[in-house]
Amino acid sequence: MTASRELFPDAFVGVLRRALVLATRGGAGAADSMRHATSRVAEVGGFAGHRGYVPGDDARRVDWSAYARSGELVVKTFEDERGRDLTVLLDQSASMELGFRFDHSRRAAALVSAVLAGRGDRVRLIAQNGDDLREFTYAKGRRIDELLDWLSALTVRGTDADLVPSDLGRRARLIWISDFAEVDQLEDRLRRLGGVRRRALAVLPRVELDREILEDGVFVLQDVETGRNTRVRADRRLREQLRVELRRQAARRREAFGRFGVRFLEWDPPSIPELEGRRSSAADWLGGRLVTTILRHGSAR
Repeated sequence: MTASRELFPDAFVGVLRRALVLATRGGAGAADSMRHATSRVAEVGGFAGHRGYVPGDDARRVDWSAYARSGELVVKTFEDERGRDLTVLLDQSASMELGFRFDHSRRAAALVSAVLAGRGDRVRLIAQNGDDLREFTYAKGRRIDELLDWLSALTVRGTDADLVPSDLGRRARLIWISDFAEVDQLEDRLRRLGGVRRRALAVLPRVELDREILEDGVFVLQDVETGRNTRVRADRRLREQLRVELRRQAARRREAFGRFGVRFLEWDPPSIPELEGRRSSAADWLGGRLVTTILRHGSAR
């Protein structure tokens, strides 16, 4: 199979390759937050090198001697922070199809995988729907095309995904990408994560349809037989009711993540057309909130 060029155009693949190079060799400019030194020591837990400072890093780990020499803020990294496993959980439920959210989710998974594999981590990707679980492991040395082929083959399903694999392990690090539409079931799923919650990051890719619903009262009806979507503009009264309900759901979602101690990121994906038209660059992807957040998350002890 060949990765979809519409889903992963050449310009975006270029961003992924740049992420791998920057994380592996070190770089400057757009991805300062991804800079890593290649020096390592043999003993486990010893000093492994540096990476660029990311807002929120512990100031006690800033290497002030290196700052005095170079004028750039870097933090120390250690051997046991490299080469670890991280799980990316992708929601395949039917609601992910609206607004092309599933496309944005797969691009997010590709970006996360490239950044973390480039710095030496092994990324286990899981797409689960009920008992149907699909897995792919991406690590340094595997071709990026293999990852994109696997992601391209995934499709949304007609039922809600269970979303909580039973074999995550007690010390797993997890990045969970979803629309978290089933707010009533969210607390149960968070509870079943157990101790993994402390090392979990929930990512909700936002799409244009989210804005249209809130601001313009536009929503989408899907024909269950044909799968076709129809955009409908609500009247003023229904529009206000819709806004109130959506805000209520969003508040419940944030409250649940906060109560269970799970970090929650609402991510605005950069524009693919602007990237292809060179009206934006790799900086918008590699220097954005998703990458800086996962680098902090991936380094959490």
